[in-house]
Amino acid sequence: MSIKQSKIAFIGGGNMAAAIVQGLLKQGHTEQSIVICEPNAKRAEWLKSSFNVPVTDSAEVAVSFADAVVLAVKPQVMLSVIEPLAQTDASAGKVFISIAAGTSVQTLASGLGQDTAIVRLMPNMPALVNAGMTGLYANEHTDDQQKEIAKWVAQACGALIELEDENQINAVTALSGSGPAYFLLMMQAMQEQGRSLGLSNQQIKTLVTQTAIGAGQLAQASEYSPEELCQQIASKGGTTEAALNVLKRANVDGATRQAVKAAYDRSIELSGAK
Repeated sequence: MSIKQSKIAFIGGGNMAAAIVQGLLKQGHTEQSIVICEPNAKRAEWLKSSFNVPVTDSAEVAVSFADAVVLAVKPQVMLSVIEPLAQTDASAGKVFISIAAGTSVQTLASGLGQDTAIVRLMPNMPALVNAGMTGLYANEHTDDQQKEIAKWVAQACGALIELEDENQINAVTALSGSGPAYFLLMMQAMQEQGRSLGLSNQQIKTLVTQTAIGAGQLAQASEYSPEELCQQIASKGGTTEAALNVLKRANVDGATRQAVKAAYDRSIELSGAK
């Protein structure tokens, strides 16, 4: 069976689920091989019209259809959604792919059964525009074919890294899960200052967003570290050096490190990981 024909069910039809469905379809996944469980009638109608895929309000029906099940519900309702599924034959032999933050494999297994194939994905918000970064961890009950389906799902909305240890998801959360907010905060400050420099809102948005995109692409393509690239941009006595000196005096480097560590610590607290 081609991976594009593997049957994938989504439990929950929110924004992240919709982004993944859109990405799967762009990758060539067949519409007939996707089903979404969405209890909200208005949202269900939007999903049907947007993607031309089947939508049901029954999780059991969706799971019965699928080879892989994407759990796209909020962490606080996860167990109430999955525990009834474990009491039916619908979940037997399926791989369950969770995109819920802070919900460990052990928590999922407590609801689905200890021998269930479970994969955790940690996507981030840029997945909504097919530019996401996702960390993937699969438990020992996940076979190679099931893992390939999970990777296919993750790659539908951006780049992917595989993790050998589930606890590494906490680091992924701190760097890429929360990471877009760090850059967006800097972009907001740049945009606000740009307004005082006589530029229009559209000019500012174009300048700042394209600069952020370009910096990311440069860092990705270059053999040099971000620090080395900064040094290449900052000529002695120039404008960039003047700006960087202000950021150094404000200890932006130290504050950023502390922010990442705070996100990491909070992720551990939320997941109950040791």
